[in-house]
Amino acid sequence: MGLVGESLVELGLPPALASTILLALSTVAAAATLAIGLAMQDVIKNLVAGVFIYTDKPFRTGFQDDIDRATDIILEAARATEGILDEPEPSVKLVEINEASFGLQSRVWIRRGTGVVALGRLMGTGATFVPGSIP
Repeated sequence: MGLVGESLVELGLPPALASTILLALSTVAAAATLAIGLAMQDVIKNLVAGVFIYTDKPFRTGFQDDIDRATDIILEAARATEGILDEPEPSVKLVEINEASFGLQSRVWIRRGTGVVALGRLMGTGATFVPGSIP
């Protein structure tokens, strides 16, 4: 019965009643432990997530300067290329970005045949750039 059970018997309780009380106390203690564990589950998850957020370095794209520089290079090349019209102006659009690269799509107007103006797409402008790699 153990130390607590023997103490209850010494207090004058019959051994059967002391065993019943111990069983009830252990059941209540187990239920309380389970309830506390379930209640603390979200608290512990949030604590661990907070530690990871605090220790991880923030995600930075670092691409804006490279995007601007690549856009300028593409537009300069389009303006310098014979056959590409000034009006409407050549344009460059950001079509994709992720943590390692970005994709640009340029559009230019060219004259085709007897004065028909067609939209040309330079699809080769989607490339992988390393931040700071454009001179």
